[in-house]
Amino acid sequence: VFDNGYVARLDHRFSERHQIFGRYSFRRFGVGRLGGFKNEVTGDSETRDAPGFAFDDTLTVSSTLILNFRYGFSRFLVS
Repeated sequence: VFDNGYVARLDHRFSERHQIFGRYSFRRFGVGRLGGFKNEVTGDSETRDAPGFAFDDTLTVSSTLILNFRYGFSRFLVS
């Protein structure tokens, strides 16, 4: 079994009223399974990837009105 991953995030403030951030994450891990005779000789393994992305945009229009847009995407891939 192995497990590797990383996360990168960027923040930017255009002004006191407007800011954004973006984040990318990736994780790869392996899983070993026992085979028909419940041992490692008849077993197999698979690699699983889990990439993801997130974005946020916030705009303060007034002290009582805030506009916020968020988007996120993630996948789970088995090979």
